[in-house]
Amino acid sequence: MRRNKYIASLQYDKFEYCVSSAVMKSSDSATIASGTSACTLMQAVAQAITCEINNICNDIDIIPDKGMVSIAIVCGSGNNGGDGLVIARHLYNMGVMVKVFLIAEKSFSTATATNLAILEKCDFKIYRVDNENSLHLFKANLNYTDMVIDAILGNGINRNVSPMIDKVLTILNKRSCV
Repeated sequence: MRRNKYIASLQYDKFEYCVSSAVMKSSDSATIASGTSACTLMQAVAQAITCEINNICNDIDIIPDKGMVSIAIVCGSGNNGGDGLVIARHLYNMGVMVKVFLIAEKSFSTATATNLAILEKCDFKIYRVDNENSLHLFKANLNYTDMVIDAILGNGINRNVSPMIDKVLTILNKRSCV
């Protein structure tokens, strides 16, 4: 299964398709080539997304107390997964209940490995989704989640996804949460 052009699990109407994957990839490359490290770029992206998540929670009035909002962040091993890990840390620092589900079927990018090491020092568990039992746990946890952030694959994926990622995406695309 190839990933959809738009993330089907994200159904909030404020989000719009802004640029093509080629433009985004070019923009990321140019930013990094200009001297901005991948980790610094992840921090900036995560800060902007965390701000927007805060706005979404306020706009749709999920639960007024941010400590009562439950957000699941599903991360892959590439830089998109690293973005998700940094978002998790920012939300955690805001007092949001965050669960991270890590699907790492290959080695981590350098920036993602760095952010994983930082996140592992925080006081919450990172769930690895790497077999049928952990997939079942992932699916059960989503029943108690207000919002899911898909940080599995990056822009412009041009290959078939692995069977585990396919299963995770299928589960996410059937969810009714934001």
